[in-house]
Amino acid sequence: MPVDSVATSSKGREIGKVTAATLVVIVAVVAAVGIFYLQSLNTSGQPKTSQPVTTSSTSVSSSSSQTGLAEVTVLSGSLKAADFRAAGTSTTFICGTSAVGSYIRLSNSGSGTGSVTAVTLNWNGATDVFTPLGECLVGPAGNASTTEYILFSTTSRLTFSASAGGAVTGFVILSGGAEIAFAGSFE
Repeated sequence: MPVDSVATSSKGREIGKVTAATLVVIVAVVAAVGIFYLQSLNTSGQPKTSQPVTTSSTSVSSSSSQTGLAEVTVLSGSLKAADFRAAGTSTTFICGTSAVGSYIRLSNSGSGTGSVTAVTLNWNGATDVFTPLGECLVGPAGNASTTEYILFSTTSRLTFSASAGGAVTGFVILSGGAEIAFAGSFE
């Protein structure tokens, strides 16, 4: 009686073909998912937000009950070196309707409300993060809060004390994840 081995059996080869085809499909799917993930990363290694971002303004989905998009822009600012010290105690800011002390001025030309969740300041090789003390909403175009000011404390804390004339960059970060870049110098 002849004995067929798995290696020479036609039944064994069919199972091998099915297994090989399944493995090829699995590898192809894993490769496709990997390629998609790698393409969705930005240069810092973090996933991109779905909002288009430019250096001065961005569109984000409204975080309020209003419909539409917020189109928030950094218009201007004044960051006084004396307000940003390594010995400072504050890593928060408030929002207001007029410029007082050190500030960043925002405007919204969109139809939705923008909500500021953080501000980063990059100075002397370090990045410091400031968060709002309460809500910081930039209202839609035509609203009284269309122009809003991020107001920093006179005791704001940085990793390294600021120097007048020193270059500072940063981002205003909105609730949808959009980051609005700005650059300037400490006064």
